[in-house]
Amino acid sequence: MSKEHLLSRPICDVLGMDRATTTLGRFDAAQNTVTSAAALEQASVRTVCTTCNNGWMNDLEHAAADVLSRWPNGQPLSDADSLALRRWLTKTHLVLCMIEGGARNFFNDPVNSVLINATAAKALANDDHARLDALAFAAARVVDRTVLYAFGTPTIKSPGQTKFNNTVATASVLFLGNVQMWTIDCALPMYEPGGITPPAFTTTIASGVGVNDLAVGPSYADVTDAVVDLTPLTPEFVAGLFKAATIAGSERGEGT
Repeated sequence: MSKEHLLSRPICDVLGMDRATTTLGRFDAAQNTVTSAAALEQASVRTVCTTCNNGWMNDLEHAAADVLSRWPNGQPLSDADSLALRRWLTKTHLVLCMIEGGARNFFNDPVNSVLINATAAKALANDDHARLDALAFAAARVVDRTVLYAFGTPTIKSPGQTKFNNTVATASVLFLGNVQMWTIDCALPMYEPGGITPPAFTTTIASGVGVNDLAVGPSYADVTDAVVDLTPLTPEFVAGLFKAATIAGSERGEGT
């Protein structure tokens, strides 16, 4: 297994950041404060195979770096740019699920760890772009340039109270230069597109959108500004799904 950095060297290079010296801040909405997590070089997780990391994942990073070299300067996104950015945001969100959400420990502790979206991960590896439509990607402009992230549970509209609610949906926000980029996800299988509402001040990341088209967002990010609607699902369905996933993962020895 090899390390996967939250922000790769190609991304840092185009944004003028030195991974050894640039400090990555983390916004804690509960405390309404920013803490310095670590130097960018330390924000990583050993979770991917070397072949993937040096292959399609490396290509993904360079494609996103090319977009981020142009988009913050006012160039609108093309279809290819939008896809490259959404693929990169998905990968980065999944990395945060492991760094911040303890996703690797889910099958040992499904109540306190987030469920990673395996469907989205497979979609990235297999270039199955349609599968990414179940996630939501949005952005806003930032006045104060900074390197910052937030991660946690968005607001969840639930069909009932289950102990798994805080594990099924996640949101991450990256502040890079003059933009903040949101990724909101529900990891439940069969979750249909359209049930996620990004914050009102954001704009969906799509072809034709330029940074100058974005509204100015807040200086910091509260992930509860995003909403994931689970009301079409029954509590019994959610609980049964997680029970089956936990049993299956235990039998495969996952999370150890």
